[in-house]
Amino acid sequence: MKNFRRWFLVWLFLLLVIGCLLGPFLANPFYADDYYHLAFVKFTPGLKQIILRQSFARQFWRPLVMASDFACLKLFGTRPAAWHILDLLLHSANALLVALIFHRLLQGGNQKRRTRLSILAGTLFAVHPVAILTTAWVACRADLLAGGFSLLALLLLLSALETQKPRPGLMVLSMLAALPAFACKESSFVIPALAWLLTFGFPAGRSFRRRLADSSLAFLLTAVALALFLAIRLKVMPGLGGYEPIQFRLDWLWPRLTYHLPRVLGKSLRDFLLWHLPTDSLCARLLLCSYLGLAVICLRAFCRAPRFWLAGLAWVFISILPYWNLSHMFAYGEARWLYLGSVAMPLALLGSISTLERPRNRGLAMLLLAVIAVCFLKTSRDGLRQFQERSNHYEQVKQQIKKVIPKDGPVRVYVYGLDFDFYYLDAMLKVYNPKWLDRIIAPAQLPSIAWVSHDALEQNQESSPIYPKVEV
Repeated sequence: MKNFRRWFLVWLFLLLVIGCLLGPFLANPFYADDYYHLAFVKFTPGLKQIILRQSFARQFWRPLVMASDFACLKLFGTRPAAWHILDLLLHSANALLVALIFHRLLQGGNQKRRTRLSILAGTLFAVHPVAILTTAWVACRADLLAGGFSLLALLLLLSALETQKPRPGLMVLSMLAALPAFACKESSFVIPALAWLLTFGFPAGRSFRRRLADSSLAFLLTAVALALFLAIRLKVMPGLGGYEPIQFRLDWLWPRLTYHLPRVLGKSLRDFLLWHLPTDSLCARLLLCSYLGLAVICLRAFCRAPRFWLAGLAWVFISILPYWNLSHMFAYGEARWLYLGSVAMPLALLGSISTLERPRNRGLAMLLLAVIAVCFLKTSRDGLRQFQERSNHYEQVKQQIKKVIPKDGPVRVYVYGLDFDFYYLDAMLKVYNPKWLDRIIAPAQLPSIAWVSHDALEQNQESSPIYPKVEV
């Protein structure tokens, strides 16, 4: 009971920190991809069809995310503030899971210090710009849910294997937690690799044979859960889906791997360390100096016990593997793709600080960590303001477009002069005007997806392929 009260207070603290950051932005309007989610659950008849139907032009199947959107639409309607509050709660729960996982990894030592470092790990994850900007965008609910269930599955695995004899009940629960993670987003398919990483490297002091046995068991259990989900997924949709259907041929895979993966890794590392800060800005300089200072202070500790740094780097690499061929898309709101990967920051930084023995070094390291946290807070706040400006501009343009489109007019309407954020223009307008389902309203210069009714599908057919893609 004492432990529950302590971690409940930790969650309240994390909720307060995140709430202070996101509170002024809870009234942000829906933006871009949000309208696809709204249109999907509004125009798909019945929860069963919502769960079984493929989304985003038949590219993905994320049943749990769409079911949560359906529930939100029923409960909150199209009032964005309630959707944002739910995402804030989800992110605070994920930050608590990060703290709990870190607490499991820091076996032994001073318990108060272990708890303080765990709280700092959760806080650093909570305020990182990647995590905050993911939480601010309703369309990133998939990342919050997938990240949460992934972290829960890993926490249960660590708990199951921390005793001399593995606990089968917790192992089964871990498998059950992994299944909804897979049903939320494809980025969670790396859970087996993350499970192997954590159970092989932690806790310290176990024999190599024991670590190998535990990590193999963890990998096997989560891989079985993934195989079960993929078997169900292949029943629902042909192939694995994705932005680019995978072909298992060396002449297809190798050029993409060698081109995209180094770029994805380089961009991810920069975003984790500096986000989008110009290198000559004050925050960027403070962050770089803080990282350099931590490297100097922790050098001996790193050489003596490098597992936290190595685990952090491995976590980054594993978490970006689902995006191995998407470096060209990292210009469009990549924060959501790096959400799970941002756990690597507290894992590497605070893990290394935990191995310091001299109080003076620990004090200096904590001071540098405070500088990093303050820079993250400022960068997150600036990013939220920029996102709010884009969202408000998007809303203003939407209102202007609604005014100029005639209520009764041509079957197809193309709007010129819109930027890339309007690729869901059709969904954006029809969410509030369902009577327009017999028409297609699309940006003229962008690929997009339009929603039409079955009755209107035939009149929208042309001799050339339909432009844009149509959801029926």
